[in-house]
Amino acid sequence: MSRLNPGLRQEGWVNDLNGLIYYDEEYHLFAQRWAKCWLHAVSRDLVHWTELEPAFWEEKEGSGVQSGTCVIDYRNTSGLSPAPANPPMVAFYPRWDNLHQCLAYSLDHGRTWQHYEKNPILTYPERDPKVFWYAPSNHWVMMLYGQEQYHILSSSNLLNWKDELHPIGKSFECPDFFELPVDGDRSRMKWVLVQGNGNYSIGTFNGVEYKEETDRHPCDIGPNFYATQSWNNTETGDGRRIQTAWMRGSDFPNMPFNQQISFPCQLSIAEWSGASKQLLFGRRSLN
Repeated sequence: MSRLNPGLRQEGWVNDLNGLIYYDEEYHLFAQRWAKCWLHAVSRDLVHWTELEPAFWEEKEGSGVQSGTCVIDYRNTSGLSPAPANPPMVAFYPRWDNLHQCLAYSLDHGRTWQHYEKNPILTYPERDPKVFWYAPSNHWVMMLYGQEQYHILSSSNLLNWKDELHPIGKSFECPDFFELPVDGDRSRMKWVLVQGNGNYSIGTFNGVEYKEETDRHPCDIGPNFYATQSWNNTETGDGRRIQTAWMRGSDFPNMPFNQQISFPCQLSIAEWSGASKQLLFGRRSLN
């Protein structure tokens, strides 16, 4: 392409990261182009990337596909795959109206996608659904940002959702939520909630309610770390929790691209025994 200094919604622009997921020895990275489509790239080592065609575009002009999540529906709870041995990769996103929550799915490792014919699956403000499987209770969980809160919803099939009425207050866009072992001990697991602005807290989660056990702290410093996400489903690979972020506000004059994505970092929790014991959230560059 020949355009330099691309702007919002133009080829060469990138913003929020979406739906990071590991599946069948591939890391999938999705990202917004200002809600017109989800960009898509794949890697086997998180360093060398191959950009594919955009995963999917907005359903119609102006409807929008904002930030969201991908899951692998191994049990085919959604019934979206005609062959249960070939589980669907399911992406969740809100339309531009910050009200209608929709999904698209792929049956070929993310190479082609189709919008769910009965979209929207949920009419609920506002945006940025984070979806994952909660094994202890055998149900799906959606964390959805709206009214400066994260709302926690549950589902048995990815299609029908119930608000559990345990919102997390003072929240800010693009949630990421996952478990980590303390000092590598998988008998001591803690949940980490990372907000879109990079602030995190550590606590407990029972499938319907999150209880913070720490204050909120930044997991990075500087002005260019935003809409951070981590790769899901890595328990099917080497188990590492890897985080990256949109480096919002970066500037590259007279280049055919605009904005960039941070280098992936591995996450961990350690217990520090100082004047008082506390849990510390760590990030380090990949080896």
